[in-house]
This record gives sequence, structure tokens and C-alpha cells, in this order.
Amino acid sequence: MKYHLILYITLTIIASVSASMPPPFKRELYYTSSNPLEGSDVYIAQSFLLRSKYVTSFPANKVYDLATKKAVEQFQSGNSLSVDGIIGPATANLLIKLHLNDGYKDDGRFPEGYLYKIHISVHSNRSIPATAYLIAPNNTRIFKFPVLTQGQGPNGGYNSFSDSGNTPTGLYEIDLNSPENDPDDFGPYPVNRLTRGLAGNGAIITPDTSKSDNIRAGLLVHCGQSAEWKKGVIPPSHGCIHSWCSNIQRIWKILTLDLGVKVNKNYFGSVVPYPFNSQGVLSLELLDE
Repeated sequence: MKYHLILYITLTIIASVSASMPPPFKRELYYTSSNPLEGSDVYIAQSFLLRSKYVTSFPANKVYDLATKKAVEQFQSGNSLSVDGIIGPATANLLIKLHLNDGYKDDGRFPEGYLYKIHISVHSNRSIPATAYLIAPNNTRIFKFPVLTQGQGPNGGYNSFSDSGNTPTGLYEIDLNSPENDPDDFGPYPVNRLTRGLAGNGAIITPDTSKSDNIRAGLLVHCGQSAEWKKGVIPPSHGCIHSWCSNIQRIWKILTLDLGVKVNKNYFGSVVPYPFNSQGVLSLELLDE
């Protein structure tokens, strides 16, 4: 009876701690010499810590090692938190508040070696629709269309590192793939797949090295035909970039007929690294930080 009571109390404490951790963090992170904590949550924390002016550079290796513990202590000390080297709710919330935004800004240039570029500037409140531009290799805007980069969740969507959160900012390689299997959810036209993150938060969440490395895999530029889409307002996604089907159809036509882009076979994200040479880039920047 005593054992069961202790176990119940322990599980209740663990559940309480987990519930109070802000997404994408689902557990407290701390250093232990035996069986150290590993995972994408550790990598996200390390990436945020490296943006702090108080933290000395260290390897972001997905392992909560002594270097990470030291970095946490530096962050806590510099921000007047209790210094214990543990990422609990207070430290996690401040890391997100101060260092979620990557500071990525589009340089206004067309990168060499690609056939097209999509540029989107978004507000921190992702419930506000954004304007996207399809850009040709001569750096001319050839098509303007509305998009929504809001993920699921309240108050403009969960943060971009969370499951089903907002589309992460940054620079990506993208490619045109054959249509998804479900036209209600993804539309009947070819989709643009975000294949590899190159800069900003995109480089953290979609490195395209292995399935376990891809924190936010399966991000697309697509439309839909379900009842949700027929309400007259572009609906939130699970992290993808949404636009109306007439725009997605137009993009496909421009890419293939005017810019020489081919439609590559859609493997639905099951093949990592991406098996084709990506033909375009997508630049997603935050207007208000």
C-alpha cells in the first residue's frame, strides 16, 4: 500500500511538471552523468541558448551534457533566474520569450542555382493573412497571392517549434511534387514541399539528414477542398502554408510552363534525405519582432 502511494505521488509530480512546461518542451531538462537526456527538445533548447548574449558558444549536439548545463547556468545568471542548470518551466518560458524568433530577414536577392523563389513576410500574430510573391530568376515578382501560415492552437497558433504550430520562419529549399493523395485536405494540384532548412528556425527544425532530425517534417504549400475550406476564410494548418486552390493551380502552371520546373514524384516525406535536387527556395520572414 505504501509503495503504491509513493508511486502515485511520484507520477502526479511528474505529470504536474510536464503539464506546466511550455510547448515544445514536454519535460524538465537537466544534466545527469549516467544515461544523459537526449532528443529534439534538448536540441531546441541548445539552439535557443546559443542566441543568448550571456552564453558562451558550445556544441548543439542533442545531448544534455556538462557544456549544456553550463550554458543554462549562464543564461539563468544573466537573466536573474535561480541558477541550477535545469530547464524547468521558468527557464523554458524565458528561453521561448527571448529567443524563439530567429531574426531571419530576406536579403532581397535571388539565390543562384534555383528556378524560382517564394517570399513571404508574416506578422507575429499568424491569424493575420500574409502576402506571398512568386519570384522568377531575374528577381522579378511574377505572381502575388494570399497565404496563411498559422498553425493549430489559440491566440494566433502554437509557437513554430510545437507540434501543429505556426510555419517556422527562415530560408528553405523547396520542390514541386505531384499531388497529395487526399484532395479534400491538400487540394488536387501539385504541392510545394519544404525539403531542407537553410537558415533561421528552418535550419533547426528541418535539417533533412534523417527522419529523427526533422522536428517539423512534412511542411507544404497547398490548398484544400474540405468543408473547412468552403467557409470563405483560409483555415489554419498543422504547420503548412495555406492558400486558395486557384492560386496553387496558378503557381503550378507558372512553374512548369514559364519557368521550366518539373513535377517530381511525391514520396509524402517518407524518403529522407529528399531524393531530388530541390528546384526552388522559400523565404519566410517576420515583420514585427
